[in-house]
Amino acid sequence: MLNNYNIISNVVAVQQVLDLLIDDVFVGALPLFHAFGQRSCMNLPLYLGCSVVFIASFIPQQGLSF
Repeated sequence: MLNNYNIISNVVAVQQVLDLLIDDVFVGALPLFHAFGQRSCMNLPLYLGCSVVFIASFIPQQGLSF
C-alpha cells in the first residue's frame, strides 16, 4: 500500500531525474485507476504546475501527432 509520503517522494524523484519544467505538456494516455497512471499523468504535472492533455482512448496513429 502506498502512503502519501511515498507518492510525493516518488513524484519529486522523477522530477529531479527528468529535469522537467513548468512549460512541459503531458499527454494523459494511461488509465488513472492504476498507481503509475496517477503518478505520471496526474500527480507529476500537478506538482510541477504543467499542463495535461487527457485523451479518452489511445489510438497509436493519433498519439504520434502530439
